[in-house]
Amino acid sequence: MALILPRSVFLHIPKTGGTWVREVLLNAGLVQAETIHRDATKRRLHNYARQPHDRVKDLPPEMEEKFTFSFVRHPLTWYQSYWKHRMKHGWHPESVPIDKCASNDFTQFVRNALRYYPEGIAGCVYRYYLGPNGDAVDFVGKLERLTEDLSYALSLAEERIPEETFFSLEPQNKANQELDEQCVYTPQLRDVVLEAEQWVLQTFHYVEQLEEVGGLLGDFSNPQTTAVAFAVR
Repeated sequence: MALILPRSVFLHIPKTGGTWVREVLLNAGLVQAETIHRDATKRRLHNYARQPHDRVKDLPPEMEEKFTFSFVRHPLTWYQSYWKHRMKHGWHPESVPIDKCASNDFTQFVRNALRYYPEGIAGCVYRYYLGPNGDAVDFVGKLERLTEDLSYALSLAEERIPEETFFSLEPQNKANQELDEQCVYTPQLRDVVLEAEQWVLQTFHYVEQLEEVGGLLGDFSNPQTTAVAFAVR
């Protein structure tokens, strides 16, 4: 998904808070066009592209001069969020390459992912959208401080939005408590993921001390809780 704003373009990387960002921008009246088929008709927005998630190079030429921004999240919670989403909505291995790692067991899913993507699946996704150096867009924010970074990105783009807009929405794409309780890392599995995802940790300056994120099981789904929660949707 890409959202075309008056002065900028938001590029949505899967499972990084984009659904919430989309609702904020729509409610603020900033969205001029949207590339995703699913909602373009409902929102009466022009559909530029054919893919549900777009990269900078997928944008039409007239968008090239606009400021671009996107978001990432800590790899450990990216795996959790992706698994919970697929457990809730179904796996599609015939059309989504990542879903060849499918398993109803979270630990097995992570093991499958590391076998198919030894360089780290979150890193592969981020490089696909953000380029080999992670700098294909003008600003990359973090889901862990979604409210602050969205506000900052819009200020960089010189977009105007009422500040209260950021705090008027409920969390989007929530899973459920039962799934939350099933996707817990063992210390060994956590360390393997962190080792595989070194590119993400270094490129986007994530710390590895888990005590600084308040744990990986809790459902910190509200974007208003930004300082310590890596488990935001």
